[in-house]
Parts: sequence; structure tokens; C-alpha cells
Amino acid sequence: MMGEDGNCRRWRVTRGAFKPLGVAWSPYVVKGTASTNRLWRGSGPSGEWLLKWYRYPQAGVHPEAEVAEFFRDQNRRGVAEFGARLERLGGDGWSTVAFIQRWLSGVSVWDQTLAAMRSGSAAAVFAADLGRCVGGLHQVLGSGNPGSPFAPVRWSPGLQEGWIDRLSASLVRLQTACRDNAPAGADRETFEGARALCEEASPGWQARVEGLRELRIECEITRIHGDLHLGQILEREQGSGPDRFTVVDFEGEPTRSIAERRAKDLPLRDVAGMFRSFAYAAAVAGVPLAVAASWGLEFLAGWRDVMPVPSGDWRSLLDALIWEKAIYEAEYELRHRPGWLWIPLSALSARF
Repeated sequence: MMGEDGNCRRWRVTRGAFKPLGVAWSPYVVKGTASTNRLWRGSGPSGEWLLKWYRYPQAGVHPEAEVAEFFRDQNRRGVAEFGARLERLGGDGWSTVAFIQRWLSGVSVWDQTLAAMRSGSAAAVFAADLGRCVGGLHQVLGSGNPGSPFAPVRWSPGLQEGWIDRLSASLVRLQTACRDNAPAGADRETFEGARALCEEASPGWQARVEGLRELRIECEITRIHGDLHLGQILEREQGSGPDRFTVVDFEGEPTRSIAERRAKDLPLRDVAGMFRSFAYAAAVAGVPLAVAASWGLEFLAGWRDVMPVPSGDWRSLLDALIWEKAIYEAEYELRHRPGWLWIPLSALSARF
């Protein structure tokens, strides 16, 4: 088969539950999002399916298909069922160009959380079940045999130093972005507030980063979701308790390399992402941040029902990961969604 560039390409298919006979496909658009992939919804004798055609394939094992296959091999649920993947052999090796998974019908947990926060509904059961769901996910992601891509690895001083160096670099990127001109669409007062905060808080922030070198933590790192937030979880009619939730979209950040997206990390990083997602939900719902904090604590309690916390000062570690996530969000919003900058900025101001 000839590729668009005139070079000979080879293709291979790894098939799971998907059977192509009689499947009719139609384009699918997720409302309110700008997907980096082309999406199709298919229906046929083997059921309903979602096909993702990746716009920016990279050589290497794609994490989304890899996670789905691992869950299938472990006979575990909690993610969409693996259907099939299509790979292409190019000059730099095999790359996944398309992935098929079982179609999931359900309600976005982001929408559910917004509605609950606005109505004043209690967070305890819902958030704790979410935590147990994510804890179960982490259990599976760290259950590989030695030598497996899903085998856990011990956290080490070298890994801690690398993390702290990356955190310091993210602060520099945020400060650089704040020194640039205000992006189009940015509220001038909010942008100037971000610039002033970066200048005023810089010494304290750097001191906090250096203080993290004194953290004494013993734990394992595993594969994680890496981009977990309320919009990446569906509540389905089937199941009860934590089993009614399904976590989706293990693609990771498309601009990062495959190796970065498959790297093992602290499961608490996903927990930190959920804390920040509750904060975003509270901001959009127009409720006090104390509401987000209560949801986060209930989520954490549920997660701890399933997963062990690191030994040592794990709470300071979690706080640092939440802070790191807010730094990333501030830079992202500044460059891509300046109208949302005030949300992470309020978190950074409170922690200054």
C-alpha cells in the first residue's frame, strides 16, 4: 500500500471484541470540545463502537489502546472495552493511527457534579464512590508482572529531584508567559493581576520548590491516567457504587511524546487533578471554594479505601501536586483560554 507521501507503508490490525461485518459508521462530534482526533460512531451486529482516528500519530505503543488491552487481559472493567487498533509502519517504527473501543452511553461526571454543587446536594457518597473508582483504576494500572509496562517501580531520590526540577521549570514558563503581552481575549485586569502575582510571589514560590527536596516519601510509581478530571469519567446506568463509573480517554496530552505519556508516575497526581477539577466545577457553578474542598476530601477518603498512601509526608506531597497542577493550568489558560485564567489564578493567590 502506498502512503500519501509516495512511500510504501505496511499496516497491521490487532483485534479485540470488534467485528467489522455489517458496521455502519457516521461522524461523531463531542459538543463543547475541540478534539484533536477524528471520531466516528459505528453500529452493527457486534454492538456499538467509537473509532478514533489520531491526527498526530507517533511511533511507539499508544497508551490508550495499551491500557484497554491490559484491562482486557486482566479481565478487569472500569475502562471502555478494547475493540481493535490499526498500526502503520513508517521510517521511525510502528505507530497507532486508529483505535476502536466499545461505545459507552452515560452522563458526564462533570455535568453531574455541576448540577449537584448548584443544588447544594451532599458530596459524600458520590465523591467517595468516584474516589473508589479511581483507586480501583490505579490498582489495575500497577498490577503488572515484573518487566511489564504496568509493573510498579520504587520512588527514588533521583525521581524526586527530576520532578522538582520540572516543577521549577513550569514556574519559569508561567512567569515568562506573564511577562509577555496580554493574549487576545484576556481580561486586562486579570492578566495584570497574574503578572503582579508572578513577580511578587516568585521568591516564595522558589523557596517552596526548594523545600520539597526535604520531603521524605516512600512509595511506588505506576502507570496513571495522567490527565484525569471530571470530564474524563462517565456515570452509567449499569452497576452501583464505584462500579457505575467508567474512566475514559487514556490518550494523554497529544503534544507530548509517546514515552512521556506512558511514563510511570505518582498515583497521587491523578488525585491532585481531581482536586483541581472540583475547584473548576465550583468556580463554574458559582459556589464557594469550600464546596470544592469538601468534595475533594470525600474523593480522597474513597480513594484511600482502595489505595495505600505513601509513607512519610504524603499530605505535603499531595498539596505540592495540587499546586503544580494549578501552575500548569494558569500557563495553559493564559495561552489558550484566557477567559478562564481567573480560576487557577485564584488558587495560586490563595496559596501564596
